[in-house]
Amino acid sequence: MEQKYLVLLEKLQQGSDFLQDFTINELGRFLQLVQPKPYKAGARIFEKGDPTKHCYLILVGRVEIYALDLVGDSMYKTFAELCIGEIFGEMGLIMQRTRTASARAKTDIVLFEISDKLFESDQEMRAKIWKNICSILAGRLEEANKKYA
Repeated sequence: MEQKYLVLLEKLQQGSDFLQDFTINELGRFLQLVQPKPYKAGARIFEKGDPTKHCYLILVGRVEIYALDLVGDSMYKTFAELCIGEIFGEMGLIMQRTRTASARAKTDIVLFEISDKLFESDQEMRAKIWKNICSILAGRLEEANKKYA
């Protein structure tokens, strides 16, 4: 099964900021440190207030990041809809706090669950992952600044 995911990661690498500068050897090492997890459409991945032990990389499908909408007309407010190659849940790992939003499968999905333990195991991998996460967060901040400026 690992070979199947390695081929998928190589294809994703071109469009994924998270994987952009991984070598083939690093992708192989990454595969040894993560677990694939399938979810059906509508399934809850995590809820606001849950403890944070993982972030996720989307391999297949779409994920919705949302929270209860206490002031609007709808029951939920969607913050983001993410797709193949994107990561989410990283904020809780960085801040070492509970989840600040909820996530659910918008379609049938397969995620790589990236444990907080990964960041303790391989220093070279950890440095590359954190650098890429910082780059992703900076890009998201830049987009938010454009949207609200």
